[in-house]
Amino acid sequence: MRTQEILGAVKGFIAEKIREYNEPSERKVFRAARKVEMLRNELQNAEMEAKACEADWMAFRKQCITDIKANRANIMRFRKKMETAGERIKAKLHDRIVDLERKNWTLERKLGNYQREVKDRWNEFKDVLRNDVQEIAGSLKGLTGSVMRIAR
Repeated sequence: MRTQEILGAVKGFIAEKIREYNEPSERKVFRAARKVEMLRNELQNAEMEAKACEADWMAFRKQCITDIKANRANIMRFRKKMETAGERIKAKLHDRIVDLERKNWTLERKLGNYQREVKDRWNEFKDVLRNDVQEIAGSLKGLTGSVMRIAR
C-alpha cells in the first residue's frame, strides 16, 4: 500500500517534469512571471499583516503599561490609607494588598518578557493579560470600598 503511494507520487513528479521539458519557452516564461507576481502579492500581504500586528502590539503594550502603573499608584494610595486605619483593618487587608502588588509586578514582568508568537497565542496572551490587569484594578476598587465601610 505505502509502496504504491510512493510510486504514484514519483510517477506524477516525473510526468510533470516531462511536461515542463516539452513546454514551449514562452509558456514557461509566462507561468514563471505569473508565479512571481503571485508570490510578490503574498509578500506584500504578509508585510501589511506584520505591520498591523506590530501596531497592535505597541498599542496593547502601551495600554497595559499605563494600567499597570495606575494599579501601582492605587496600591500606594491604598497603603497610605491603611496607615491611618486601625490595626484590625491593617491586619485584615495587608495580605490581600501584598498579593495584589505581587500580581501586578508579575504582570509587568510578563509583559516585558513576552516574545511575539503565532497570532493565536498572541491573542490568548493579550486576553489573559488584559483580564488579569482589570482583575487587579477591580480588586483594588473593592478593597478601597471595604476599607471605607470598615473605617466608618
